[in-house]
Amino acid sequence: MAALSAFLFASSLATAASAQLRPGFFADAEIGSTYQNVKAFYSRDLGIQKTSETGFLLGANLGLTLGPIGIGARARIAPLSPYTFTYLGGLVRVSPVHSSVGDIFIEGAFGPAWFSNFDTSAVAPAVSASAGDVSLRGFQGSIGFGANLRLGAFSVGGLFSADMITVSRDPVAAPPGAVDPLKSDPIYAKSGAGTGLGFTGVILIGARL
Repeated sequence: MAALSAFLFASSLATAASAQLRPGFFADAEIGSTYQNVKAFYSRDLGIQKTSETGFLLGANLGLTLGPIGIGARARIAPLSPYTFTYLGGLVRVSPVHSSVGDIFIEGAFGPAWFSNFDTSAVAPAVSASAGDVSLRGFQGSIGFGANLRLGAFSVGGLFSADMITVSRDPVAAPPGAVDPLKSDPIYAKSGAGTGLGFTGVILIGARL
């Protein structure tokens, strides 16, 4: 009798473990705010006057899960006042707390990032006519902490992350007829680089299948 009880107990544990490790799918829409500063730690000839801003962000996550582990992709866009921030990368989530009720998770993300559509107020007055040709590109890595509550196949939650970014800028072509002093401006004459940070907080609305 004791052997039968032990067998049934072991079988129930194996069934529960198997259910926890079954493959699944997740998708999230992100709505929130981000702060980006592309030269918080280092800057060389960026040629940009306004390099930090806080504003509205939209994003989406899509991926696969195996129990408490999720692997997927993320896309984000933030139309900030001096420029537009765009990000596309991969993410890995690990949920120390993982149940049918919800999850508490940590995540790491990494991928290419762009700063484009610069406003004339974001560059030096002497080169404001070329503001639309200025762009920064590089990579962003993030470490985040979040949680979600499951509502059937749907979920709602939140995520906060600290972001590290490194960017570079190619020289911008000088406008026709530009005089030599203008051509010597760093934004025309040199490439640039910067290393900065960001913070992002979003609401997550999605599905878990």
